Amino acid sequence: MKDERAVGSGNCDPIVGRRSRRFEILSERDVNRDTYVHEWADAGLIIVGSPNDPEPGIRIDGDGVAEMDGRSRDQFDMIDRFIVANAIDTQIA
Repeated sequence: MKDERAVGSGNCDPIVGRRSRRFEILSERDVNRDTYVHEWADAGLIIVGSPNDPEPGIRIDGDGVAEMDGRSRDQFDMIDRFIVANAIDTQIA
């Protein structure tokens, strides 16, 4: 006996159960057919170990972090300033 309240085309996953029409449509979108790309450091498509990563390092003076990863305080970008303000304890660094 068919349940009239069920939504979808009738495709059924035995583990999950009946899939809604919405999820069927979403799963058919091109973005879900995309494949993984290989690491490509020149384009910034690499998680860790990029040859473009700076050498890690920190120098602290009386005013706080003076240098981080080879960049002086006046060269810090927004992310560097956030890290210095919120993530580095200068008492133990």
